Amino acid sequence: MRNRIEILGAMAVVALGAFAALGDSTWKAAVDGAWETSTNWSPEAVPTGTERALITPSDNAYTVTVSSVRTVGGLDISGITDRPYGTRLSVNAPLTIDGGTLLASYGEINIGPSGSLELKNQTSAYSQLFAGARIVVDGGTFAMTNGNTKALYIGDTTYHAPSWGPSAFVMNSGNAYFAGSAVMLVPSASWYCNQVVLNGGRLELIDTSSKHNVGIAYFETKSDSDVFIMGGNAEMVLSNGGGLGFGRGISTFRGNSKLSITSTGGDVNYLTMGPYSSDSGRTATINISENATLDARGMNAVIFGKSDMRTGNSKGYLNVSGGTATFGIRSNLGNGTGIWEMNQTGGTINFVGYGLRIGGVPSNLSNPTHENARDMCCTSTVTVAGGTFNCEAANSHGTTPNKGMWGMVVGAGLVGTKYQHLMNGWTDARLVLRGAGTISCGKCVKIIGIGKAVASVTQSGGTFTSDCADESYNRPRDALVIGAFGGRGTYEMSGGTATMACPLYVGGTTLSLLQRNDESGELPADTAGTAEGTLRISGGTMSFAHHGVVGLDGSGTIELSGNGSLTIGDYLTLTNSAVAGSQATIKVVVSGEQAPTFRINGPLNVNAGSKLVVDATGFTGESTVKLIDCTQRNGDFADGDIEIVGGDFKIRQSVDGCVYLVPQRGLMMILK
Repeated sequence: MRNRIEILGAMAVVALGAFAALGDSTWKAAVDGAWETSTNWSPEAVPTGTERALITPSDNAYTVTVSSVRTVGGLDISGITDRPYGTRLSVNAPLTIDGGTLLASYGEINIGPSGSLELKNQTSAYSQLFAGARIVVDGGTFAMTNGNTKALYIGDTTYHAPSWGPSAFVMNSGNAYFAGSAVMLVPSASWYCNQVVLNGGRLELIDTSSKHNVGIAYFETKSDSDVFIMGGNAEMVLSNGGGLGFGRGISTFRGNSKLSITSTGGDVNYLTMGPYSSDSGRTATINISENATLDARGMNAVIFGKSDMRTGNSKGYLNVSGGTATFGIRSNLGNGTGIWEMNQTGGTINFVGYGLRIGGVPSNLSNPTHENARDMCCTSTVTVAGGTFNCEAANSHGTTPNKGMWGMVVGAGLVGTKYQHLMNGWTDARLVLRGAGTISCGKCVKIIGIGKAVASVTQSGGTFTSDCADESYNRPRDALVIGAFGGRGTYEMSGGTATMACPLYVGGTTLSLLQRNDESGELPADTAGTAEGTLRISGGTMSFAHHGVVGLDGSGTIELSGNGSLTIGDYLTLTNSAVAGSQATIKVVVSGEQAPTFRINGPLNVNAGSKLVVDATGFTGESTVKLIDCTQRNGDFADGDIEIVGGDFKIRQSVDGCVYLVPQRGLMMILK
């Protein structure tokens, strides 16, 4: 946003009179009239391409109508402050501003079905709509074909009373083009909101320079009310690179509207949601509902929560109740400082590129020595209560995943050795699945808590499914990993269904197993044996088609209670790592007369130091109960590694491979 900042700085010192180099032709009649009538102007001649047309009444408001092809060197239109939009320029034929700028305040420019307004060869950095001014496209065409580094600013930096109305760009039908130019909302010093409203028609942004600081739309206001609205059958397209940013305020997609980012311009393409203003407590919100479509698969980076080191409690919200949102390449929900939330109650969200990171300490900082970066913390929460949340991460498929393609990560605290200035930075990330929500993961790794992160998945209902690229190969790189490389992760399930066609790692894994040995530079130093992972199931059903490993590179715990059910499709290995401090624990809470279901459709491999904890405080039965059901067992839990809480019981590790809880009261059956 460098170019935006420079232009904003220039705006503070540039006044309307800065364009007085052009000859002025001023509308003199304080009544409605035709542009083409020479006696309506002073001097008495219709403005030409070398003159600036001034429609600036001082004591009344009126309508000027353009009915034939016209060209001027600049255009200023203003009204009186107690009648916002009262002065009106009705454009019913092609009108071109060649070389100058468009400046408007307290007035309206209406472009009818046969009209067009084009700005070209603009020499100054910007055209601007001040408070109480708006452009309304009613079937015609608005175009800025200026080339690079030119912009239309909507709003200004001075105080204006709310009764004067917002600055606005409104499309009801027709077309708008910004070729190499930018459309931006300038934060107003008042609480009143500046707006872009697309009720219909088509708006297209074309980046003619392949640089991300032009060809962009950036929408932000100082208030927390509506700033950008798409509805009806409106369409907005970024067709050749550039960027799109939604800042402070509420941005809404509804009806049958469609936003499309169709180009693939490498690093110059981005979509961001997050305030840029430096004041504390700023909030940005995106709402997607009804049948709206937000298709951003052409973007190189999608960031909800800007890579930001500012102090203050910045907030961002993405609310999806309907429609379809598709995000490509790299996607981040929560990045930098602040609080970032996504709430889904309906519709479909697709992440089809490299994958998704929920919560992250950013690594692409413009000033890596910034003091605030050292203690930055990001809190991110994604709640799926309805609809489908789909992380396909198609680019992470194949024999050898490309660098940076991590799949789906909850809590991406990937602070590498080259970012040691962030050594105290953390991210706190949460994924919540409940109600009728569905989470679907493709053929990619799923990690909960990696690096400098504390992360959790909480499932009380809904459905979580995960694919695996090659069923016969048992691809570890497609695994669900809970706690990795110094991160702390928890998956807590109390209801619903989780069906994982992949392996399971609780308490660490290795880059080699994930086939990402070239990614060591992204990870914090000295994380060996420090991962912490917990899989806790008190209800619902969870199954894995392949093997499981607990405590491979840290501390891992599987805990079952209530009517919870866990099935491992192949072997389960407990602590087979030589890394000091690695630990595996199985905890089973037995209540009533039965134990939760724990089934291993293969061997249980118990390595030295693995622990078994049984809480039988609520057990009322008299019979032996099966704690772990498996086809065979390699190794035993040592007596010193078994802990039983409540009552008089004994653990029997039977010759059939299974593990039982045996009451020491009443009749006891001896298993052989």
